[in-house]
Amino acid sequence: MRQVVTLGVISALSVGTATLSPLPVHATSDTASQASTNPASTSPAAETPSAASPTVDEPVAARPTVDEPVAEAPAPVSPAPAVEPVATAPATVAEEPMAASPAPSADQILAEAMRVTLGGPLKGMVDDAKDVEALRAFYATRNNAPVFVRPDGTTEKMQAAIARIKAADQDGLNPGDYPMPASDGNSPDMLVRAELSLMASALKYARHAQAGRTDPSRISVNIAFTPPVPDSLKVLNTISDTADVAAALDSFNPPHAGFKELRTKLRELRAKGASAHLDRAKPGSAKPDRQKSGSQKTERTEPGSVIETVIANMERWRWLPRDLGENHVIVNIPDYTLSVMRGGKRTFHTRIVVGKKDTPSPVFSDEIESVQVNPTWHVPPAILARNPGLVSRGDFVVSRRADGSVGARQRPGPQNALGQIKVNFPNPFLVYLHDTPDKHLFKLDKRAYSSGCMRVENPDQFAAQVLSIGAAQGNNYTPAQLTGMYNKSERVMSLTTRVPIHLVYINAYVADGQLVVKPDLYDYDARVRSALKGRYIVVQERSQRGSSVSRAARPVSPPQQYQMGQGPGSNGQRRVFFGLF
Repeated sequence: MRQVVTLGVISALSVGTATLSPLPVHATSDTASQASTNPASTSPAAETPSAASPTVDEPVAARPTVDEPVAEAPAPVSPAPAVEPVATAPATVAEEPMAASPAPSADQILAEAMRVTLGGPLKGMVDDAKDVEALRAFYATRNNAPVFVRPDGTTEKMQAAIARIKAADQDGLNPGDYPMPASDGNSPDMLVRAELSLMASALKYARHAQAGRTDPSRISVNIAFTPPVPDSLKVLNTISDTADVAAALDSFNPPHAGFKELRTKLRELRAKGASAHLDRAKPGSAKPDRQKSGSQKTERTEPGSVIETVIANMERWRWLPRDLGENHVIVNIPDYTLSVMRGGKRTFHTRIVVGKKDTPSPVFSDEIESVQVNPTWHVPPAILARNPGLVSRGDFVVSRRADGSVGARQRPGPQNALGQIKVNFPNPFLVYLHDTPDKHLFKLDKRAYSSGCMRVENPDQFAAQVLSIGAAQGNNYTPAQLTGMYNKSERVMSLTTRVPIHLVYINAYVADGQLVVKPDLYDYDARVRSALKGRYIVVQERSQRGSSVSRAARPVSPPQQYQMGQGPGSNGQRRVFFGLF
């Protein structure tokens, strides 16, 4: 800015003197230097005194030449600042490269993709919220390392798992319920999505294989099984730890021989392409009995296919506990039979009478606690209401219960409705196994005549088996010893080891290598088949559940010497077990 002003002043001084030559437009640095050191060589304008002339301590800028714009002339710069370099960071620091971090491995990249994916929404890969929680917890314990995939693609283990789940139809399941992962590429994101999709299908398959696809309580109010749903983390760890993933997945199916025999038959039927319906005219075919109370008349309905019947029964096997007990009792309601199993072998088998269709025998698992000889029958309120004339019989005693209601009991004896032996497993349905004076019913093929309890054809032999397993009071009772106690005082023998008992509804099973299909007594088969297709049949039916397993009672008429129940209850009273018969 100083240079421009000075030049302007010099030009103004030259206007009044004709002899002055024009000023050069540009000047070199040498010229400027000379002007500042040699005053004699300056132009005449420099000698003319003027207030605008520069002082001696401000050197006049060199004259610009006429061929360059004045504005572009460089300003005078003191020599020291002109040559002094701008201060910068030390060259040694800028030139030294920082130590480079090692590049992540392919496994680390895959694990990071797993971590990121699990941290976001998994919709479309994993639909069950509990499965999402289980998968996040599972992969966190293994630093997000995958099980089925590697950086270069899928593994043989993954292919084996896919093949096993695709064969779910051979287990009585629907392969369409278990989506398979898409093959969209080998990028880390795609591999992680494929792994999680397969894991979700494996979890669902394990649940269905072990606990079934239906809710038993929605099939009937008289079914009280709680299916054994597997723990999701246990399933994931089992799949991860095994070298044989196909066998690991298969292990979630029921271990019971009855289930395995049906599965073998199902595979045979599928191999043959069997889809023919059962012969509705053939005895033992799947024709539901539409019984009316007190009647054995039936109304035939369209039978289901053999395959559907087998699958429905396999589903009901899945409701049962995984461990039935080394020694246990199986009561098969639609087969009208009872079996004692010891060490995996059947040691006793007999016929039974079960509940009518409108008073069905319930389906559940429990434990036998005692055997009662010469039992007393305490008439349930519902039966007493339907049969008020019972109290007029000489072998009945009328009682008034603590709540004020009237009850009745039948004295022990050969005509007692419970016969002379009763096997107790206290339960919410108030049912038990017992003898009966109506022996002729065991000669019939269809034996649905009771109000819910199960009558046993050979009760002394059955009781002896139970007492032998349960080691009642350290004694082994023979059938002869038990019958020798008949018509005497009532006696209760408590088991030191309870015996598991399972009341089941299996109307298709394998016997001597042949598939046997029995009538669908309570229409449970039809209901399960419908539920497996996604539709539960809503029915109006009577619940066999009682309000209580036991009640206290006291006589109204003059006291009699009479032993009731299984032992002392509260307030010094004895427990009285009401039950259907």
